[in-house]
Amino acid sequence: MLSPPTEPPPEIFGFLSYREYLKAWFAWKKSVNRRFSYRLFARLTQQSSPSLLLHIIEGKRNLTPALVLAYEEALKLDEEERDFFEALVTLDQGGTPEARNQAWDQISATRRFRQARRVEGASFRCVSHWYYSAIHELSRRSDFQPDPAWIADELRPAITEEQADRALTELVELGL
Repeated sequence: MLSPPTEPPPEIFGFLSYREYLKAWFAWKKSVNRRFSYRLFARLTQQSSPSLLLHIIEGKRNLTPALVLAYEEALKLDEEERDFFEALVTLDQGGTPEARNQAWDQISATRRFRQARRVEGASFRCVSHWYYSAIHELSRRSDFQPDPAWIADELRPAITEEQADRALTELVELGL
């Protein structure tokens, strides 16, 4: 008896958020194997917490360098995909604007990324400025206030209220 063809895993080069990629990858894995679970993924990455992946996807936890390597193994990423994944992590978690800008330069220079998506207008601004991602992450907090003054006050390094207002407006328009 022939088994039905399986859908290929999500293409990492189509993502600008490693968290969104992990979410899509887990959903794909679950569709391929309904018994696949967060607990099984934790075993694959040699982690004791079965909820770690969920917390990372939800933005409650970040990936450490050791976890990045373990996740790359579990996701079965090739070398180019690993480099891209690491750049996505730095884009999200980079400690300085320079680190995030360097990660963006690496991402945008990837031919497979450029083929996967054309980034224009508000989408381009969203990925060109580190604080768009930071505001997106802030919006996941239970105490989030969609007020530009509050947002500008929360971010380090600081941004202006005008930057926060424009970013907030464009993130809403993009459905983020």
